[in-house]
Amino acid sequence: PVPLCAPSSPAGESAIDGIVPAEAPSKTFDQSETEKPPSLHSCSVCGKDFPYASKLQRHLRTHSGERPFPCSMCEKRFPEKGLHRRTHTGERPYHCSICLKSFSRHWHLKTHLERTHTGERPYQCSFCDKRFALSGTLVRHERLHTGITPYHCSDCGKTFAQQWTLTTHMRTHTGEKPYSCTQCDKSFVAPGELRRHTRIHTGEKPYTCKDCGRHFSLAGTLRNHKRSDKIMPTCSYLHVVICIVTDLTKERRSTATSATWVE
Repeated sequence: PVPLCAPSSPAGESAIDGIVPAEAPSKTFDQSETEKPPSLHSCSVCGKDFPYASKLQRHLRTHSGERPFPCSMCEKRFPEKGLHRRTHTGERPYHCSICLKSFSRHWHLKTHLERTHTGERPYQCSFCDKRFALSGTLVRHERLHTGITPYHCSDCGKTFAQQWTLTTHMRTHTGEKPYSCTQCDKSFVAPGELRRHTRIHTGEKPYTCKDCGRHFSLAGTLRNHKRSDKIMPTCSYLHVVICIVTDLTKERRSTATSATWVE
């Protein structure tokens, strides 16, 4: 098991298996930590057992549909306190100690560790030979084959294959922009847009051309660069200059368009 770092657990509750508070010394859990405590709290609806009454209380809301916690930023209500707030702040407090990738939910980190670094992909597509680490990823992938779009916009009737796509689309009707830049006053409808915008401030260029070594802040700019390279192979100093000027122009236009769109 890989030792991890994570935010502190609520008072009276032990850390999640394999995850310890950031301020506590790293540790790994052994078999004794996986043993059930002598006193368990059972769900009267489905019979599932929980080691703490607070965990049972949270679980019962999955049956009752109770959502006692309102979000102060968007007025939505949720069965658990605090987790949704991270969709607004972009906070990702759970970090993988192997690849440093961060997550907003502890179970996302746990699944990442169990599947990504082990290479385990137990879910296979029934239409092609692709395999996936998560069952949800398989379900979403198979919709590419079936064309099923189960999520419907109640305002305009458009349909979507994924829930998050519908959620993002709905913001075009409501005008909601929950993802705010911490370095300027711009806001965005989707977290991906915020990440791309943040690169304007940081100067980060994570996309690299394998042929010429140039770096780009946007994946689309790299794709355009590669297309121009196919039309005019990189064989002269003149072409390199043309590529640089063209790419810079496109990147500036993209940045300007994004800024105008969110204002």
